[in-house]
Amino acid sequence: MQLRTIAAEVETDPNGRCQHSGLPATHQQGVLRSGAPNTTARVSGPTAGWGDQCAQLCCTAGPAQCRFWSVGPSPTCVLFSRYAAPKDAGGTAEDAFATTSGAVYYNDGADPILRPYSHLKGFNYFPASSMNDIDMWRDFNETTTAVDLQRASRAGFNFARTWVNYVVWEAEGSRLTAKLQYFVTIANSLGIQVMIAPFNSYRSCVSEDGGTPTYNFTAACFFSSPAEHQVHDPGWWKNSGEPYIDALTQALPSDTPGLLLWDVVNEPQESWAPFVLHFLQYFKKKTTTPRTFGASYAQAQLWAVNGTSLVSAVDVSSFHSYHSSWEGGLSTYDAATSIARENRKPIFTSEVGCIARASSYDQGIELATAYGMGWTIWELMVLDKESEQGTVNRRNIHGILYGDGTVRDTAAIAAVQGFYLNRGVGPSKVAPGVANEENHGTSIIEAGNSWLVKPNRSISEGAMILDQVAALLESSGTTPMNLPVSGFARKLAAVGATLSSAGRRQMVRLLEAQLDALATSMDGPVGVNSNLFGHNVSQYDTWEPGIAIFHRPNHGVLPNASTVACCEADALALCG
Repeated sequence: MQLRTIAAEVETDPNGRCQHSGLPATHQQGVLRSGAPNTTARVSGPTAGWGDQCAQLCCTAGPAQCRFWSVGPSPTCVLFSRYAAPKDAGGTAEDAFATTSGAVYYNDGADPILRPYSHLKGFNYFPASSMNDIDMWRDFNETTTAVDLQRASRAGFNFARTWVNYVVWEAEGSRLTAKLQYFVTIANSLGIQVMIAPFNSYRSCVSEDGGTPTYNFTAACFFSSPAEHQVHDPGWWKNSGEPYIDALTQALPSDTPGLLLWDVVNEPQESWAPFVLHFLQYFKKKTTTPRTFGASYAQAQLWAVNGTSLVSAVDVSSFHSYHSSWEGGLSTYDAATSIARENRKPIFTSEVGCIARASSYDQGIELATAYGMGWTIWELMVLDKESEQGTVNRRNIHGILYGDGTVRDTAAIAAVQGFYLNRGVGPSKVAPGVANEENHGTSIIEAGNSWLVKPNRSISEGAMILDQVAALLESSGTTPMNLPVSGFARKLAAVGATLSSAGRRQMVRLLEAQLDALATSMDGPVGVNSNLFGHNVSQYDTWEPGIAIFHRPNHGVLPNASTVACCEADALALCG
């Protein structure tokens, strides 16, 4: 199902009153930008006419933000308010943030803007062992690449975006193009289409001085390709850049199975516009494979050179969206599709998702899918290495799969498959996990407290208790999973009696914190039983990573104690 915008279906009249016209019978699902407190209503009559009735219901619901409707055995309108909900059902238009402003409807994929690339479930790819587009290709490992792509395919991805650096081609020539051919071939065999970016403006190296990166560049950061001074040198375009593109397009001609697009330049600055336009036009001379460029934000596509906008020179519009809220994402996609529609270009987003920008992977995927937009997360792999000191550490904020195939973000993997976390904004109410429903929480707390006072503690027994506590917290969803405590329990069980004295002290602190957290949360959400054993949830000012693993209030640990301080003497290797 794809989204289609239909003008004037639902709008406000000159007096601010909602009006709508009849909808075609083909409409099966839809989204109305209007707004009211959550409302559900059955629609009578044949399915063919229910879309118009849903629109009427949205109009009559009052000033609010209607979200979408769905059809089942009996057609049902489910109208959702904005995530920032009105204060009450009788709120004013200002309380509800907006009155009716248009309608967007699902149909069978008739939208020429979204349809061609709406199927994309993509990822940006660099191996976990690589830091940039130089070492990735210089040290290219066919086995690692094949395994990573196999895992991506199993997870449900069907599209890969990757970069190439000019200096690698300059040093390797046909050896590089053979690596690219292998990459596209193995990806295609796994049902993954590929887009390659030969140039890149993004740079993160704090030590750079505007010079040229080299083939043996080893810094753990990105350098632009080409170097800044080459971007502004038409002589370099002619004598170096064009032969580079010739080699790429000859190695990967338009009929190459699996080659979907050329992403000519990644995130160019506005000063790069002449360079971008030149190579968009040059690619057109050399290949019929569709061309785009990765705009860091949608409006960057409107940059112009002598009256020619960049978006007018592409075959496909693509942009990057690191929106930090659901509404922000909708606004970003609205702006991007507006630009694409005005220029009659199909569109998708080629970067989305960043932990540190409040741009969660699962919500980014959910939003793009709901909008009908093809998407590409940044990035697939969690890096093995730390970034160069002084730069943003990509390992901390990007990636969903580790090099061994384990997962950092299970919600993201579920979202790729079309399964989304229930956040309580749909028709199904959230059913919070209750760890103590069968009183196992009470029993394990008693066992844990008994173990803590034993003079001769058995490490294996303590590890088993910790594992059970962790399982209750993790399965009920009441503990963050960025440092899964169950993993610590497994490590302790493996070490057993050989655990050092420092490790034993750390284990005691760990179990104490977990027992406190379980006692506080096991009978339901905060507020249901928040004062169990005299512990108020408000005390837990670090109740997130591992539930204050290294901070148990009123137990001899400073309130501002951190995992960093503990990891400096990490007898259990808990901190990775």
